[in-house]
Amino acid sequence: MRVACLLPALLIAVLIPAGPAGAVTVDGTLDPEYGPPLTVQVNGYAYGSEAPRGNYCDHTELDALHAFVSPDSVLHVFLTGNLRDWIGSSEPSPNYDFLFLLLDTQAGGQPAIRSDDPTPLAGQAGLAFDSGFAPDWAFVATEPQLCCLPPARLDAYYAALTSGGGTGYLLGSNYGQAPGTLASGTNPYDVHVALDNSALGAIPHPCGTGSGLGVTTGVEWAIPLAAIGLPAGCIRLMAYASHNFPNLENQVLPPVPAGTCLLGVPSSVDFAALAGEQFVSLCDWGVPARTPTWGALKAIYR
Repeated sequence: MRVACLLPALLIAVLIPAGPAGAVTVDGTLDPEYGPPLTVQVNGYAYGSEAPRGNYCDHTELDALHAFVSPDSVLHVFLTGNLRDWIGSSEPSPNYDFLFLLLDTQAGGQPAIRSDDPTPLAGQAGLAFDSGFAPDWAFVATEPQLCCLPPARLDAYYAALTSGGGTGYLLGSNYGQAPGTLASGTNPYDVHVALDNSALGAIPHPCGTGSGLGVTTGVEWAIPLAAIGLPAGCIRLMAYASHNFPNLENQVLPPVPAGTCLLGVPSSVDFAALAGEQFVSLCDWGVPARTPTWGALKAIYR
């Protein structure tokens, strides 16, 4: 399983967003710096098959969520598991998934996804969240299969969510490789993402119950805090997979109740109606220091 200007150093530190280089290499492989997971999956995936189709992964599996803030003011999030990427009989294939990472870092946000939100969030309109979780930011990964041979192209999207809709754009694309650099998009904060799709079958299929512990590969994000409003308090996170029909799968972190299979179309899903909280908090990691080195931060998991 698996710009050039002679400016004072302080001014440079204030003007240039902190990049993702530092604590870990963004390569889709879990590093010790992440520590234990904040939450672990209990449900086997609903769509696809356990075996790969040739060199392609035929299902999306969210096994665990790890997160920490590095000293260079970057939020690192690791979603162990894999992302459905196999092609069908036509190009582009209709058989791919979106993997959503939602962050609540400040007052406001959206208690439910709006129909005027940017692509690809608009397809999730009506999806409602737990009380206490109203996401301000969305980061989305998908493999749309516009090629015929692996590795498949990974596309990444960003959206800033507000009570009146939101703004978003394609961050760029890569082929999942280290160090997660994205090209051919709009990426002012230098967000990185990488994917290692080698983990298969950590949890039973279809829709069985089990544990996602022990997986060390998957989707890895490096998100400078400037991209999410320079939060000063808790960062609340959740992740989920949606088929592009769209249809919500049961691959949600924190997990939905054990034994849950397909959740249905987004407009019919209200996480507040499900047992437990489908979000987790990363707290007491410190406030970004406005110094030439950006200070020292420590991630403590609660």
